[in-house]
Amino acid sequence: MRKDGYPCRYFVAGEYGSEKGRAHWHLIIFWQDRVPEHELNRRFLQKHWTHGWSHWELPSYASIRYVMKYISKDIGVAERQGHVSLSKKPPLGAEYFDRLAGDYVAQGLAPQDLYYWFPEAVDRRTGKPRLFYLSKGSASADLFVSAYLRRFAEAGGCYLSTPWSDLIEDYRNRHTPENVDLRFEGFRGKVPVPHKPPPGGSAPTFSERHNCYFSDTAYGRQWYFRNHEGDLIWHTKIGANESVDSNLSRLADPSRRYREQSRGA
Repeated sequence: MRKDGYPCRYFVAGEYGSEKGRAHWHLIIFWQDRVPEHELNRRFLQKHWTHGWSHWELPSYASIRYVMKYISKDIGVAERQGHVSLSKKPPLGAEYFDRLAGDYVAQGLAPQDLYYWFPEAVDRRTGKPRLFYLSKGSASADLFVSAYLRRFAEAGGCYLSTPWSDLIEDYRNRHTPENVDLRFEGFRGKVPVPHKPPPGGSAPTFSERHNCYFSDTAYGRQWYFRNHEGDLIWHTKIGANESVDSNLSRLADPSRRYREQSRGA
């Protein structure tokens, strides 16, 4: 259908019939532009599918739930033989989470968790919207956070000055461009606490993942720990390659600069 000019995105599950064991497919199709000629609620031969009958119907909560059962952990032996595939570039729901990120930016807020909901999806028992959740570190979760950072920058904000959110900091820590080597001896034992940030840097913040304090500056993220000489300074990189720090890190410690100048004299 795509080759014939009907752009769409999809979620598909293949299974075997319970009576005769014949293979068939269930598809949820998200049309992006136009829909090919079809008939609803009856079997017919759709020209784009030449392997048997087609049956089309409008999506419902029950039909979507039926197809989604194949991604559940509590499925039976028969369902485990099924096949599941879906659009991934970008993941399904990307446009929605991009709009949601824009809503956060418009309100001057930062997302604090990965829960989301829809006004029309109401829990019958409580009368409140059903809560859904993106798995932390998943492609969709990272897509949501990156969309927020992009939207924030487009609105005129600085990438490093977003409202505080552990969710955003976790994303930055996992996508930091620094050379990270957690085996470096500087991360063992008591963690040094900086008394002040580097010049022009944000307030020092502790990263549990790296067991180290960091500060965001206009030149990138800097990390506070001892170098091989035992001096506590701000480094532009973490790990064994900390010796290639920029001059900015050295200037962050006036006493070190003085000692180096004295040695030169």
